[in-house]
Amino acid sequence: MQRDSSSRSSACEQQDDVNEYFQSSAAYWKDIYFEPRLWPAIYRERQDIALKWIDRLQLPVSSRILEIGCGAGFLSIALGQRGHFIDAMDSTAAMAQLAAAHVAQAGLSDRVRILMADAHTLPSAHERYDLVVALGVLPWLHSERQALAEMKRVLKPGAHLLVTADNNARLNRLLDPFACPLTNPLRSGVKWALRHTAFGNHGTPGFQPKRHYPKQIDRILETSGLRKVSATTIGFGVLTFAGKQLLDNDTAIQVHRRLQSWANQNIFPLNKTGLHYMVLSQKE
Repeated sequence: MQRDSSSRSSACEQQDDVNEYFQSSAAYWKDIYFEPRLWPAIYRERQDIALKWIDRLQLPVSSRILEIGCGAGFLSIALGQRGHFIDAMDSTAAMAQLAAAHVAQAGLSDRVRILMADAHTLPSAHERYDLVVALGVLPWLHSERQALAEMKRVLKPGAHLLVTADNNARLNRLLDPFACPLTNPLRSGVKWALRHTAFGNHGTPGFQPKRHYPKQIDRILETSGLRKVSATTIGFGVLTFAGKQLLDNDTAIQVHRRLQSWANQNIFPLNKTGLHYMVLSQKE
């Protein structure tokens, strides 16, 4: 009982850290889709690919969709403009308010409803939605399995789930010797030494977003009772050495677009090594 109580307390603390981060960074997410920099280009690419995949599902007009982690609301607005009814959910007030303002500006308040809730405990009835979308959500969860079980619960039989995870097999990690998984044992030893000396006594950091290998996400989806339909990776051009970006912004965007075009053609290894792993699965 004491262990369960401790686990719940830790989960609540992690969720508070996540909420605090997004509460304080709402302005960043408001503007990032419009800035002429590499990361905004990657986020735009991620949204564009998500919309293309959703369009291919040929959902009937007025389908009911849940977007978890709606952020500034741009994806929900695009889906509302396609004639669907959207529940756009976020866990922080600042992001929910930002999404509500954008929805109102788009004249879609009758189709896009803003909710505040936690992905681990969705406030929805069983088998309510024709599609659930959660882009950029899994890295911030304290329990991916619990949240995915909730997402499956609210899906209708045969309906789809579209999620992304931060990819631990991303290209810049594989090419940068200071980040490559092969050097993990050495880096772990250095970090342990720093934490246990005066040099590393800087307090405990807040919750950090997780990275997953694609196979890990596939396995979690499978054990959650979801069948993988298609997958790809998104986001290139963030090439580093010792964690420092090697390319200027314009060159990095050009590299990203070229490599992304190959990833979109399912060319190995680029279909496995983007920054984000996107996977579409189906509830059977």
